[in-house]
Amino acid sequence: MAEQETDVWIRIECLPLPHSDWPARILFWNPVTETLQGDDVAQILQLVDEAVEQGFVSGSTFSHFEIVHPLQKPSELAAVLGQHYWLIPQAVSAPEEPEHTWLH
Repeated sequence: MAEQETDVWIRIECLPLPHSDWPARILFWNPVTETLQGDDVAQILQLVDEAVEQGFVSGSTFSHFEIVHPLQKPSELAAVLGQHYWLIPQAVSAPEEPEHTWLH
């Protein structure tokens, strides 16, 4: 069996939705190791834990997204973060210090 690649990192630029009180932030996510790092990551991990506990998040069109393994599945993490942010993902080789170069 082939060894699974663990150096898979996604840089996620999180831009607040209009009228959101959440700050802009940069996150680094590794879905293989289920690692999330970045700006005030404890607040984001709490949001993730709450979504897992509830089992779903509600979308803007009366839809529900099942949340089971958001630190493994891109669609689930996007649904959780998408409650407060527009997301701009980019594959990177490794986490780095967040660069605060927001687009707004």
